[in-house]
Amino acid sequence: MGAKAVGFEGLPTEFDSEFLSDENLLKLIHRLLLDIHIIEGTLVCPESSREFLIENGIPIMRQDSNFCLKASFVVTFFRSLAESEV
Repeated sequence: MGAKAVGFEGLPTEFDSEFLSDENLLKLIHRLLLDIHIIEGTLVCPESSREFLIENGIPIMRQDSNFCLKASFVVTFFRSLAESEV
């Protein structure tokens, strides 16, 4: 489902060991997993339909719906932490 949302059609839905010898499929899967970067949006659980926000490339995966920590705060915190170590 997620692959289709970013334009990858025709991927197999179940694993078969023969896929390991298909160079084109391996390149496509590599591109899908490592070259697609979602900056803003939502992830939707296929089982529960629960939505998780993605802010600044960081998925907010908290189960507690009352928790509302913004990804921008997390990014700012880690940037300031990294700068203080220089």
